[in-house]
Amino acid sequence: MFGHVAVGVKIGEKLYILDQRLPSFNLDTWLMKWNKKKTTVHKLKKVLMQTRLG
Repeated sequence: MFGHVAVGVKIGEKLYILDQRLPSFNLDTWLMKWNKKKTTVHKLKKVLMQTRLG
């Protein structure tokens, strides 16, 4: 069970956290805001599949 969920968006080499309210934060600032030293990050990978029509 998750205690809190937020979305991370990678732009270039930086990871920004989009939480329930603005503003967005970089990961270090977000961890300080939540008084955490570490967190679990799950990465989703987009996979393109070719389909044949007809």
